[in-house]
Amino acid sequence: MSYVVWQEKFRIGIPEVDDDHKMLFDLIDQFHEAYARGSASHDPERVFSVLLAYTDRHFVREEGLMRDAGYGGLAAHVCAHRALRLDVVAFYERFRRGEQAGLCLELLAFLKNWLHFHIMEDDMAFKKVFRPGG
Repeated sequence: MSYVVWQEKFRIGIPEVDDDHKMLFDLIDQFHEAYARGSASHDPERVFSVLLAYTDRHFVREEGLMRDAGYGGLAAHVCAHRALRLDVVAFYERFRRGEQAGLCLELLAFLKNWLHFHIMEDDMAFKKVFRPGG
């Protein structure tokens, strides 16, 4: 059973952003599956690295679209993105200090909740004003 599942309600109608969101759902689900199985491939260092790298690329793309569209909520959106990155880095630092018991489950729950809320609230607000082609 999947931990997080992409649903049509998350579609904002910007293909590259929707594709990024689908990939983020998939990355979180892969992380959960590896953790649940106790998989030898479950490498938290790699998970953090991949998650941060992909999230950074997505944020650059999404913020660029917002900037190009003259979106009035861009500053707040950038702050939300930066806060998420800082939170994930804080999880990573806790992991590096040896605080591993329960950390993966805490991170998974945090990411799932954050992604759902961010798409449904923040990204949907952009969807209301986005016009393809500028």
